[in-house]
Amino acid sequence: MRRICDFRLAIAFCILVPALGHASPALHCLLEHGGETRAVRFTPTSDPYRVESVDVGSAFRFKAVVYREDERIAYVKLYTYHQSPRRAVLLHQASYRSPAVEAVAGARSLTGDQRLFSARLGMEFLYNCTLLEALP
Repeated sequence: MRRICDFRLAIAFCILVPALGHASPALHCLLEHGGETRAVRFTPTSDPYRVESVDVGSAFRFKAVVYREDERIAYVKLYTYHQSPRRAVLLHQASYRSPAVEAVAGARSLTGDQRLFSARLGMEFLYNCTLLEALP
């Protein structure tokens, strides 16, 4: 239980600090693997194929596509891969159509706590993402 509380506090920090001074909404995610938590911010794009995934330790990769269409967020797609010796293999994909952009830090999470387990790697990956409007 303490781990989830720490995770939620970290998400609040992740949301408050990077949002200052930015004009458009962004997806703020906390990625946890192997006892380490990493805050990552994904900005809207109109070209989903140019979005790069981020390494999460040596075992997983995470990619978030925040697709913007006509100044609104049309969808968010999240991809989790496990890294095999030859290539990244898709483990999980989630889609959120026309997601609500939250106005304040500490708002409702878009994804909730998501836990993925790679049986092949014998490892767990946890993420939680919130789509937040930037502060003026």
